Amino acid sequence: MIEAELISPGFALLPPDVVHGDRIPPEARRILGPIWHRLWFAERRVRVRRLQDVFVAQEGLVLRADGAVVPETVQQHTPEQVAAAQAAISGATPRLDGTVLLGRKPGAWNYGHFIVEMLPRILIGRRRCGADGRVLVQAVPDPLRRVMHDALALAGFQPAQIIAAGPDPVRVEQLVLVEGLSDHGQYLSPLTLPALDAATIGIAPTAGANLFVIRPGLPRRLADEAAVAEAAAVAGYRVIDPAAMAFAEQVAAFRAARRIVGVMGAGLASIAFAAPGAELFVLAPAGMVDSFYWLLAGLRGLALREIRCAPAGGRTGAHPWDSDLALDTADLQRLLDPARLPARPSADVVAADLRARFDGVHYLRRNPDVAAAGVDPLTHFLDTGWREGRDPAAGLRLAGGGDVNPLVRAVLRDHGIAEIWP
Repeated sequence: MIEAELISPGFALLPPDVVHGDRIPPEARRILGPIWHRLWFAERRVRVRRLQDVFVAQEGLVLRADGAVVPETVQQHTPEQVAAAQAAISGATPRLDGTVLLGRKPGAWNYGHFIVEMLPRILIGRRRCGADGRVLVQAVPDPLRRVMHDALALAGFQPAQIIAAGPDPVRVEQLVLVEGLSDHGQYLSPLTLPALDAATIGIAPTAGANLFVIRPGLPRRLADEAAVAEAAAVAGYRVIDPAAMAFAEQVAAFRAARRIVGVMGAGLASIAFAAPGAELFVLAPAGMVDSFYWLLAGLRGLALREIRCAPAGGRTGAHPWDSDLALDTADLQRLLDPARLPARPSADVVAADLRARFDGVHYLRRNPDVAAAGVDPLTHFLDTGWREGRDPAAGLRLAGGGDVNPLVRAVLRDHGIAEIWP
C-alpha cells in the first residue's frame, strides 16, 4: 500500500572536472561516460509504502509471505542472492510485531551508503511510522555501529527501537519502506540533503579549517600518506581520519570546511554536510568506476575536481582499483595552493539549452513505443535512446557510438566545457 508520494525535483549536473582523464581505462570510460554526461535528471516520484507480513533478508531484500520478491527492493542484489533469500525463509523465521521501518540495503556496512542512502530513507519514513516505530538495520561492527546509533538518535530513535539483524531473514508484521530516493551511483534525490540537514541542525560547525582526509590502514590510500599529510598540515589543513571520529564530530568538521581533499572512499561521505560552494578535491584511482561522490557533491553545490592517480604497487583490497595511489608532485602543489577553482557555467543554463534543442513531440511521434510506455521522452533519450540511434529532433541527426551522448557532447562544447576524455 502506498502511503505517500513525494515529488523529487529534476536537477542538472555538469560532468566533473577531471585531471588526468587520459589515465581512465577504456572499460571505466564506457561505464562512466553516459553517467557523467547525462546533464539532466528528470523529476521523479519517491514513494512511502507499507507492506503487511513480509520477510526482510540479504541487506534489505524484501519478500512476501509466498516468497515472491518485492521488486522495488532489489538493489544491486544478484539472482543468486535472491534465490538464497527465498530458500532461507520458513515458518521458523523470527517475527517482529508492530511497525518496523526498513533501514537496510546493499552496502550497509559502508559509512557512505548508510549516511547518504539509508539514513535519509529512515528520516523520511519516520514521519509515517510514528514515534513508536522501530527501525531494522544491518548488524555491523564498531566504529560504524556507533555512528549508526548516534545518527539514529538524532532522528529520535531510542536504543530499544533500533533492531540490528544479520544475514538471516526476519519476518515483519508491518514494514514501512521508502523507494526511489537513490540508485547507488546512478541517481540521488535532491530530497536527500534537506532530510539530513533537518536531522543535524543542532550540530554547529567547528572553527573553520580546510580538511585533508586520510584512511590509514585501509586499501586505496595515498602512497607516502604520512609525508603527504604532514605537508598538508604545514599548509594549514586539518588532517582527519573520519573512522576515528564520532558522527557529530564529522558533521561539524565538514560543515565548517571551505576546501576538502581526500581519497575516493567512505571517509568523504560527510561532504553531505559541507557548505555549498566549498571546494572538493577527490583523489581517485585511475580505473575506479564511481559516480557516487560526483552526484553528492553536485546536489550539495560543491566545486568538485577529480584527480585520477596512477597506482603505486600491487592490489591491496578486493577491487582491481584497490592499490596505493601515487600523487604527482604537481598535483600535490595544486592541492596545497590556496587559489580557488575557476568558475564553470551554470548547470541549469546548460541543461536548459539541452531541453531547448530536444524536440519531445518529434521524438514521441517517431517512436510510438516510447509514447505507448508513457515515459518522459527526454529521459528516455538520455537513458537509452541515443544508444539506439533515435534522433532527438527533426533535422538533427547525430552520429552514434562512443561513450558520450552526442547531443550532450555538442551542448557542453558550445558552453565551453572541455572534454574529459583525451
